[in-house]
Amino acid sequence: MNNNMQKINDFQARLQELRDRYTESLPEKIAGINEQQKILNKKWDWDAAATLHRMTHSLAGSGGSFGYTQLGAQAREIEIELKVAISAKSIPEADKWDELVAKLNGLQDSIQLPSAENDGTPIQANHYVTETQKSIYLLEDDRAVVEELSQQLGRFGYQVSTFSTVEALNEAICENKPLALITGIILNNDVLAGIKAVRNIRALYGDAFSILFLSPRSDFEIRLEVVRAGGDAYFVKPIEITSFVDQLDRLTQLRSSEPNRILIVDDDKHLAAHYELILNQAGMDAMAVNDPKKLLDAMIEHGPELILMDLYMPTCSGLELAKMIRQQEAYIGIPIIFLSSESDEAKQFNTMRMGRGDGFLTKPIDDACLVESIRPYAKRARVLNSMMVQDGLTRLLSHTKIKELLDIEVSRAERDGTQMAYAMIDIDKFKAVNDTYGHLVGDYVIKGLARLLKHRFRKSDIVGRYGGEEFAVILPDCSLEAAVKIVEQVRVSFEKISFTHEDVNFSVTFSAGVAVFPDAGDAQQLTQSADDALYQAKANGRNCTVKASTKKMLEPDD
Repeated sequence: MNNNMQKINDFQARLQELRDRYTESLPEKIAGINEQQKILNKKWDWDAAATLHRMTHSLAGSGGSFGYTQLGAQAREIEIELKVAISAKSIPEADKWDELVAKLNGLQDSIQLPSAENDGTPIQANHYVTETQKSIYLLEDDRAVVEELSQQLGRFGYQVSTFSTVEALNEAICENKPLALITGIILNNDVLAGIKAVRNIRALYGDAFSILFLSPRSDFEIRLEVVRAGGDAYFVKPIEITSFVDQLDRLTQLRSSEPNRILIVDDDKHLAAHYELILNQAGMDAMAVNDPKKLLDAMIEHGPELILMDLYMPTCSGLELAKMIRQQEAYIGIPIIFLSSESDEAKQFNTMRMGRGDGFLTKPIDDACLVESIRPYAKRARVLNSMMVQDGLTRLLSHTKIKELLDIEVSRAERDGTQMAYAMIDIDKFKAVNDTYGHLVGDYVIKGLARLLKHRFRKSDIVGRYGGEEFAVILPDCSLEAAVKIVEQVRVSFEKISFTHEDVNFSVTFSAGVAVFPDAGDAQQLTQSADDALYQAKANGRNCTVKASTKKMLEPDD
C-alpha cells in the first residue's frame, strides 16, 4: 500500500471513529433536551428556554454534519420556534407548546442510520513544501555557472541537483518533481536546447513547478521564445545572485508557505473535532477549543489566522467572545467566521455587524464547502497580516512586531521554565557599501542577509529587521551555546556570498551579539545584553559573534 493510500485510509478511519462517538452520544444529548423540556413543562423559565434553544441549536448543526439529516432538520424546526419565542419574550400558547413538546419527544424517533452523502472522500489538500523539500534542479553545461550557482543557492537554503543533459533531467523529474527548475538556453552547442526541453516538460507536467531561464542574450526574440515555452523568469548572465534569489523566492513562495492556522471554537466537542479533522486533512493547521474560557490562551499558543466560532455556547455567546477578541489590539485583524443554523440573511448580517465578524456559515455545512469557504478568508488574512507586521524591504518582521514577540516569548519561557536566546546582528561597514556601490546595492545586501537568516534558522525561530542594517533573531527553547553555534554558521555562510555590481564582485560580513533568558531577567534586559555583546563584537574587530554572558569572542572559522 502506498503512502497516499495509507493517509486516505487513516483519514476515513478517523472520520468513522468520530461518527461512532457522535452516535454513542446521541441518547445523552436527547436525554438532556428532555430534561430541559420537563423543567419548562412545570414552569416557564427564560434561562431554561435559552438552554433548550442552545441544545437544539447544537443538535441541528451537528446532526447534518454527521449524516443524521432527519434528526438535524427536526432539531432545527424546534430551535427556530424557541428563538422566535425568546426574541419576542413571548411564552408559547398552550397549543403551540404542545406541538413543540411533540416535536421534542419525536427527536428520538428521528434518529436513523447516517446517510451516505459524505463518504469520507478526502478533500484535495494544498501542497506545502518543507525546508527539507526545497529541491531545485539545475540544467546547465557551463561548469563555472553550475558551481557558482549551486554554492550561492545552497547558502540560501535551497538544495540544488545539477544535470548536464536533458535526458538525465527528465529521468529525475519523473521520479521526483522539484520546487523549481533552472535551465540554460544554450546546451551542448544547441542554441535553443533549453527552450525545447522546457516545452516538452510543460507538456508533460503543466505548471507543477516554476521554471527560470539563464542566457547570455537579452534580445526581444529570445525573451519571447522563453515566454512561449512556459518560462516564469529570465536572467541574463552573469547572474546577480540577490536579484535571482529574490525572484526564486517569489516564484516558490506559494508552494513553500506554511499551512493556514485555524482556531475552531465550539462547545460541541464532536462537531469541533469533525471540523478539526476535515480542515487538517485539507492541508490546514486546525485546532479546536471547546471551552470559551480557554480561548485567549489557545490564541497565544496557536497564533490563528482565522477563527471559526459557534454563535451559541454556554458561559458566553460567540458575539461576546468576538467583541472580547476585538478589544485586543493584537487580534483586531483576525477574521472571525460565525457558525450557526440561522439561515435568514438579514439576521446573519446583523449578527456579523454586532460581533464584528467577517463571514457567516450556516450549519450543517458540507465538508468541501467548509474548506472552500475558509480558504479565501485565510489567504487574504495572511496577505494583510504580512503587510501590517513585515518590513517592506526584507519581508521579515518589523521592529515593532519583533519587540512584541520578544515579550511573548520571554513570558512563555518563564512560564515553561525553559531557556530562550536572542541574537542581534549588524552588517559590518555598511556605510562603505552604500558609499562605494550605491544605496540600491546596499538594499540588495540587506535583502541577501534577510533571506539567509530566514532560510538558515530553525522553523521555530523568529527573525526580524530591527532597523537599517540591523537584524534580530528570537530562538525559543534554545541555550546560549546552541544559539551561538547557529549564528556562527550563518555568519560564515554570509561572508562567502558574492555580491555583484558592474562586473565587480564583493563580499560583506556581519557581527553578532547573543544573550539568553533567564540570565537576562526580562525582554528589556535581554535586548540590552545582546546589544552590549554586539557592540563588543564590533570592538573586537567585527565579523565575529560575542556571548553576552562572558563577552568572550568566538574566533571566525578558518
